[in-house]
Amino acid sequence: MNENTLPRGAENPGAPPELKIEGLNTAFGIAMMGRSVKNYLKVLAIFCEDGNDKIAEIKECCQKDLKLYTTYVHALKIALAGIGAKDLSDAARSLEFAGKNKDTAFIESNNDKFLNGLEILLDNIKNAINFTTTEKDCGGGKSLNLESIKEKLSGIKEALNDMDITAANEIMAELSNEPFGGKIKDALSQIARRILLCEYDDAVSKISILIEEGNFDL
Repeated sequence: MNENTLPRGAENPGAPPELKIEGLNTAFGIAMMGRSVKNYLKVLAIFCEDGNDKIAEIKECCQKDLKLYTTYVHALKIALAGIGAKDLSDAARSLEFAGKNKDTAFIESNNDKFLNGLEILLDNIKNAINFTTTEKDCGGGKSLNLESIKEKLSGIKEALNDMDITAANEIMAELSNEPFGGKIKDALSQIARRILLCEYDDAVSKISILIEEGNFDL
């Protein structure tokens, strides 16, 4: 799905009034994550985990490897669009275009501003997450339906293969309500990270491994 395309139901997604983060269209971001605030917050946490590393990588290669720089800002363009950070996503798009055209003057003039904006956004997200009420454990004595989980994982694979990212995120939101333990929980976080960064082949590969192993209670 094009990063400028609204997901199904995003025209009036109605984000909760308490979830406001400067620099983000949280209503759009929630709609992108299957209309699940819980899933959106998880994706924002993943974005924050990767964000500082991406800033360091961009600073490192900015003047040394233009091709790698372009790859990094492209990934950020997609991720920023997915969480509802349109202005920064547009800035990343401009830098990506400059990188492809070897316009080093534009990059030198705009890269620091972009990274400063990204740092501010990361701080805003972290502050919002810290002030968000800690979610209750989703287990609650709930038992795992392994066949249903396999069907949902297969559904994510199918959606990714069809490039229906909204559908994939909706199913991910459903899976987030299952009482998973550490291993599967970590694996789902990795899948969510791959989807956020549009690394769909890697996401599909990880899902295939999960289905084959079937150890959803670890």
